[in-house]
Amino acid sequence: DEDGHWYSLRVQPYRTQDDRVDGAVITLTDINGLKELAQTAATARDFADSIVMSVREPLLILDDRLVVLQGNRAFHETFRTTADELQDQPLGEGLSKPWLSQLALDRLAELFSSGCSFEGLAIEGEVEGRGVRSLRLNAHKIPGERGREELVLLAVEDVTEFERGQAEKERIAQQLVETQRLETQRLGSLGVLAGGVAHDFNNILTTILGFADMIERDLAQNSPIRPSIERIREAGSRAAELCEQMLAYAGKAPFEVKTVALNSLVHN
Repeated sequence: DEDGHWYSLRVQPYRTQDDRVDGAVITLTDINGLKELAQTAATARDFADSIVMSVREPLLILDDRLVVLQGNRAFHETFRTTADELQDQPLGEGLSKPWLSQLALDRLAELFSSGCSFEGLAIEGEVEGRGVRSLRLNAHKIPGERGREELVLLAVEDVTEFERGQAEKERIAQQLVETQRLETQRLGSLGVLAGGVAHDFNNILTTILGFADMIERDLAQNSPIRPSIERIREAGSRAAELCEQMLAYAGKAPFEVKTVALNSLVHN
């Protein structure tokens, strides 16, 4: 009516006792409640369809015979197929490449008997034009109400690139560990070598500096070779400092942190 209220109108002939049509009987039945329920159901269905179609994860809706009732846009793009190829087809058919394993089909069939959903079921399947892909399946049963059939919502996640990235990450991590191990060995070997050289070199320096001291004690104060002996002592002292640095590098002598005059260091 003009207020938006819905009625069911029926017109039937009015028959007299002698079976003569002598008018009409008009019956109006209030169906506003039923009409609103139908509209609400249609709106909810359209809303649900919009959600399924807009989700970026590949989705399929299956009946209890695992027949595809609907697939979203992401599924068709991922598996290189169309709605006409899948609609009303048993799952696994309608595709040129069989990507579902028998394990996955069995688990889906069990949903209707056990009602147990599953998540993260790992399979490998061949996808048209994309080769073998690593897939993760999530399935949940949609219970039927008021005589409606039970359905299954199947989500398919392609984790091939993620797993490849993880494998590459682990490979790089292992290489880094191996590199650090080799570097530690190398530094350890260099440390042992430096320590050994420093000790041997220090023994030689002890002899040189000891004999330089003995010569200097026996020289007269005005001896012309006294400056040469002093140069030997200076060179020996610098070599001794180098030995200390080598021992510190080898971890056999403490480091000394102090302020130095760079000009004097460069001049020396």
